[in-house]
Amino acid sequence: MGIIDFISQLFKRKEKQALPKPEETNKIFEELQKFGKEIETELNIDELIINSENIKQLPRLKTRFSREQIINIATRFYESLGIKENINIDTTVKHEDINYLFQAVNRVAQRFSKIETSDEYSKVIPKCMEKIFENYLKSLSDNECRELKINKEEIKNDVILRNIAETLKIKKDLINPNSINIKQIFGKFYATKFDEICNRNQLNKDGQIRLLLQTIRDIKSNQKKILESDKSNMMQLRSLESGVIQDTKNKINQFVLNNKIEKIMKKIEMNQNVIENIMGQELYINLKTEIPFILLIPNQIKNKATLIMESNNLATNNKQKLFSQGLETARSLSELSKGQNPIIVPILSSDKNDQYWQQLSAECFEKDRNFNEKILETIEKSKKIIKDEKGIEVNNKIFLNGYSSSGVFAQRLALIYPEIIDTACIGGASGSIPIPDSRLDYPLGIKNYEELFQKPFDMDAYKNINFEYYVGSLESYVKSNRNGTIAPMHDMSYFAISVPTEIGKQQRELFGDEMFERAKKTVETLKEQGVKINHKILYNCIHNDKEAEKYNKENPGIPIVTGVREERDKIIKTALREMKERQKNKEKEEKNIPN
Repeated sequence: MGIIDFISQLFKRKEKQALPKPEETNKIFEELQKFGKEIETELNIDELIINSENIKQLPRLKTRFSREQIINIATRFYESLGIKENINIDTTVKHEDINYLFQAVNRVAQRFSKIETSDEYSKVIPKCMEKIFENYLKSLSDNECRELKINKEEIKNDVILRNIAETLKIKKDLINPNSINIKQIFGKFYATKFDEICNRNQLNKDGQIRLLLQTIRDIKSNQKKILESDKSNMMQLRSLESGVIQDTKNKINQFVLNNKIEKIMKKIEMNQNVIENIMGQELYINLKTEIPFILLIPNQIKNKATLIMESNNLATNNKQKLFSQGLETARSLSELSKGQNPIIVPILSSDKNDQYWQQLSAECFEKDRNFNEKILETIEKSKKIIKDEKGIEVNNKIFLNGYSSSGVFAQRLALIYPEIIDTACIGGASGSIPIPDSRLDYPLGIKNYEELFQKPFDMDAYKNINFEYYVGSLESYVKSNRNGTIAPMHDMSYFAISVPTEIGKQQRELFGDEMFERAKKTVETLKEQGVKINHKILYNCIHNDKEAEKYNKENPGIPIVTGVREERDKIIKTALREMKERQKNKEKEEKNIPN
């Protein structure tokens, strides 16, 4: 059943709305007024922004859209949700900044919800749809942005500013809530909760639409609960209010970060170290070590916190691009770890005619015998900064994260320094999983390990690492020409600059030509050796969003394929949680050991 049919069937009969009793309404108004005062104390947006950035007011929105652009973008959005008829974007809509684009999306959502405009909850669905639309805009590929003639960065910034401005408007409405503005207030509250549920449950586009349709049904049938919240429960109403505060604080942090990036980049270009307080954390960019690195330290860091490490994931020697991506990696990891862990991102540049430093290829250590020690230095230097600045001792072992190229970096660093790693969470690198096998040279085995690293391989330490591997089921879909051989683009076994040709050939002879078969046999062998390793295949996922777009265009009429991003975040969160549980259990065991 298509989404249009489902909506039609769901709402074929009009249901009469039961309005709350006058005394209940007055009670809600009183509660909202209290919240308005709470916003003044807990979320002084003007003060937060001015103190952070010396900005006297929110900047104007930069985006400008023609009427044709608004109709085109809004239509594409609804079609991406499976709604391909009866969209009817209002052609009389004003055309200027991003507010008018959202207004067009909002009006369509209001119509298809078929909720009476007199209902106090009539703005909930349009505002929830705006949250889905925000995610749609974020996920647009560079090609789609060019087709639509829009600037992705300007849109990202304007979406943030729009959210902050919306909360400022709600703050004014809360001074005197009434039967008119309460619709906008509830719309903001429940849309924030909708977004929270989508993020918490890692809902994809289909899941978000199912949740939206369920919410429409709950509102129309006057259910007691909307989006997990009891309408008559004042404590749960306050929870919705708190969600708005936290969401707006996050938006302000992102706004502040975006405004600081330019200043940070200027310092980097001048080869100056950077120290900034940003997003409630201390940001250090160290350019004086052999390998520069980004370090993010939570202001409220706790003793024995675990350092999270991920290398940059961009093959370039462009300093601005490297550090921009590195900062985004640090921000993302901080968000996934709920701002509780320090983050380090070593910055490794790559040149077409140079060694593949970014993936720790064997040639790196042949050219620079101490390169592995320089990587270790970034970790030790980070620990020292944390100790000196915060008086905190972090855990001896790190959480090592990586996807694609940074995943290859992670699997090889784990081979070189197994004793410093608690957990290695690695995605998109299943074709080159190393194995402690004396038949294979580094980077896939340990035959020449002592020659490269001047030390024996520590198998006991390797068996203590918790490996979490994951890969999309369509990882091998995109092919490329590898020296005359057509092979999967992301299978490093065929990529000579990462894995020397003869070593890759030998690996395939031992474990299989096809990537998934080879990964399966490798993982089975590692488990037999006593290595703690999981390998998860993500159904209907491909390496990244760009490839998902390509696949869906080439294969119409089948279930939509996505990149691994949503599942990846879920796996990282789970791995972090499991690591913390192990650490807590270990602490309990140690406390119970008699002296």
